Amino acid sequence: LQLFRLSVSSQHRGQGIAKALTRTVLQFARDQGYSDVVLETGSVQHSAQALYQAMGFQKTGQYFVSISKKLMGLSILQFSYSLPFAS
Repeated sequence: LQLFRLSVSSQHRGQGIAKALTRTVLQFARDQGYSDVVLETGSVQHSAQALYQAMGFQKTGQYFVSISKKLMGLSILQFSYSLPFAS
């Protein structure tokens, strides 16, 4: 299952909304029998990376979308979460 485009407006960040939404996705994936949840986030999105890693996601890859982004050091990071109770 892919977690795609999770975003919380800046005035509502820090209230646990992203964490609650991510928990909902993980529970849905578990209930539906998925074994993994994957996502991608930008290398400069440090708070998103911290959230996902705190929730048990592991970085599994990294790629650059273009040469210019590579030269600027802007990459896309891939994360994966293995669901321990998936069937």
